[in-house]
Amino acid sequence: MSAARRRDRDADADAAPPGSAEAAVERALARARLVEDGGAYAAIMASEARRSALAVEAATVKPPLRGFTVGVKDLLAVRGQPIGAGSAVRSEAVPEPRDAAIVASLRACGAVVVGRTTLHEFAFGVTGLNLHAGTPANPSAPGCIPGGSSSGSAVAVASGSARVAVGTDTGGSIRIPAALCGVVGFKPAHDTYPAGGVLPLAPSLDTVGLLGADVQDVATVHEALGGRVEGHPPPTRIGVVRAGLEGADAAVAGAVEDALTTVSRRGCELVDVAWPDADAIHAASTTIMFAEAAASHRDAMAASLDAYGDDVRERLEIGASITDAEYAAADRERARLTDVATSALDGVDCVIGPTVGVPPPTGEQAADSGIAARLVAHTRLANLARLPALSLPAPCAGQPIGLQLTASTDRAVLSIARWLERELALAC
Repeated sequence: MSAARRRDRDADADAAPPGSAEAAVERALARARLVEDGGAYAAIMASEARRSALAVEAATVKPPLRGFTVGVKDLLAVRGQPIGAGSAVRSEAVPEPRDAAIVASLRACGAVVVGRTTLHEFAFGVTGLNLHAGTPANPSAPGCIPGGSSSGSAVAVASGSARVAVGTDTGGSIRIPAALCGVVGFKPAHDTYPAGGVLPLAPSLDTVGLLGADVQDVATVHEALGGRVEGHPPPTRIGVVRAGLEGADAAVAGAVEDALTTVSRRGCELVDVAWPDADAIHAASTTIMFAEAAASHRDAMAASLDAYGDDVRERLEIGASITDAEYAAADRERARLTDVATSALDGVDCVIGPTVGVPPPTGEQAADSGIAARLVAHTRLANLARLPALSLPAPCAGQPIGLQLTASTDRAVLSIARWLERELALAC
């Protein structure tokens, strides 16, 4: 962008009334960059965003999300835009005639869409690396991967080009990039937000969710969409999974231990919980995810297999080889693991642990074949058991490290996360 154009944008932001939707949009657009320039976006919808902001300000009654700018993962329909899904397979996709259900609801509440955020191809990967569409730069950990699959949504929030962003989470795809980019990532209970207008990956695991700079913004959006947060009591019993801490990098384990020390000092009892076995979680979720993904992509694979990126094509081919008997066995294991998790949560207000067991990996480290398993080691259970979970930045860690909260209800997760965010900030 030229210096003159940048000055014009800054002048537009200054000219808009403070606190208005127009000012919020101009601030977001001034920070928005396409992925080819290291930014979060597959497409920036500047003209439409400005028109939408004017309409919000013209409304007789100010809507609840006035001043909220939104990035939408390029897996969801945005009217007038194609769904690119970060893939050459979708290079001929036509513009969508209508918004995905959650996008329509956000607009109805006064939020303004800034653009479509990029992602790991077809949301089938957790590094965020995408050779076709490009990989957004991590603004909170330069030189490190953004995480995936909702890479652009996390980068949009971290860069200030969107106040909140919509993502999808099939095995950690909201929480992982949130942790690596230092923002809040909320995976609600399965089906809290409608999946209409979202390209499916693994439907029994796919969950639409939100990313934001802080818990309050995410909670505000959740309530505008019909959820509840207020009125939940502060936690008194916090569950801890010791095996997860023992397997984490020292910096990550230290950040989680610091958070647990803080809540203990605030009067919470720390309770070691019997959490499902990590290897069993990984095996069951991989079988279910890969088989369902292959089914979702069966027609496209038959027509355009060579257009897929190498990593996604390999996973889809593995999924296509999974038998009905293997899937059924994994589904039975899912039920067993869900029972273990819900039983553990019955005795505590929530479980706190690492979101990701390692600090943000560099691009070179992300080339290691084992990195994906480490990135998802703590996130997949919530998808299997359809439980809500949230990644909260550890404020004193000195680098992006996420604390994961898992609870029985969306209301509990958001309420406890808001309380914990406040307490940790005071402790720094």
